[in-house]
Amino acid sequence: MITANLVIKNEEYIAKVLTQVLKLADEVLVIDTGSTDGTIDTVKQFPVKLFHRTGEIKDLRNELLKMSLGDWIWIVDGDDVYTDENITTLREILKTTDKRALELTFRHFVGDEQHEAVHKSRT
Repeated sequence: MITANLVIKNEEYIAKVLTQVLKLADEVLVIDTGSTDGTIDTVKQFPVKLFHRTGEIKDLRNELLKMSLGDWIWIVDGDDVYTDENITTLREILKTTDKRALELTFRHFVGDEQHEAVHKSRT
């Protein structure tokens, strides 16, 4: 079982993040630390457990770890948009590894029209 843990606040891409994470995770735990945009409404559209807390990120992540039921814990940032290829790779690694912990690096290169428009509007 895989549990994904997220600590979020005002996350623009949270729908994309959760869509991808749910392709692999059996359980998703989310702590929102005070979003004032539409993040909470978006998160509520997904089959996740949502909590509202404030505090230090390290303490909030430890709280999520204590609640997690998974054999594997996947720490996800609220703006980590994984590709289908990333999800497939991670699934295969977890099926075949004999390790107890993994640290993986995925490089994300944004090239879709929406991101280009956002980038140009900030320059």
